[in-house]
Amino acid sequence: MDSMPNDVDLRILRIAESAVTIAKDRFDVNLDLTEDSLGQLELLLQRANERYIQASSGENAPSIPIETTVRVWGSYLGEVIRRSLGGEWIVEEKAVFLQLGYRKLDPLLEVRSRIMNGPMFNVQTFFQGLKVELQPPEPVQPEQPILEETLPQAAGIEEGELRTPKWEYMFIQWNNLLTAKGVYVVSTNGDCERKVKGAVKEGKLLEFLNSYGRAGWEVAGVVNTRRVAGFVTTWTLKRVTT
Repeated sequence: MDSMPNDVDLRILRIAESAVTIAKDRFDVNLDLTEDSLGQLELLLQRANERYIQASSGENAPSIPIETTVRVWGSYLGEVIRRSLGGEWIVEEKAVFLQLGYRKLDPLLEVRSRIMNGPMFNVQTFFQGLKVELQPPEPVQPEQPILEETLPQAAGIEEGELRTPKWEYMFIQWNNLLTAKGVYVVSTNGDCERKVKGAVKEGKLLEFLNSYGRAGWEVAGVVNTRRVAGFVTTWTLKRVTT
């Protein structure tokens, strides 16, 4: 890893602050470097995505320069993550990353993906996925005997029915990698599976997830991971065991 310049935090902060000014002056949008402002950032990125699609349409469309936009909004996204969830800016191979625990995040890449590929790289969803992933597990409470007199005296409730619900989990991946494009059920109840569902567009993907919702599955988290040749999105689903 290259040595980190002493002013890297200051440089990123200045760019993030310039994003606040640009949002207000050019788009009449208020940003305040908080988690709540990511909804406004998402609207700005949607506009950028629409301009990118319009400018790049046509067979002979030139390459669209978006790096300045990526640097401004990517620095803003990274600063929101750093202030809300922690982490520190690092420089590696002349690129800037946000080191958050064991993860090395690339907020600029997330923003570039959002502008070029659309709502599937929603920055609010990305942030919420980080929060779920970094949330510490709840402490296990020792089992306490339940006194008979404290049990609810509701008619029709048998002793065997008073149980703590148990959860089962499933992980689903969607990717656009050339070698394995499609949707996979990665694991169900601890059993590994590789069920290829075929190439799925965004609308069909929602139908696919809704089909699991009708079966009682609830989305507990989602994380987007950018790869060299494409992207992988992983959903965590859970439901109460029957």
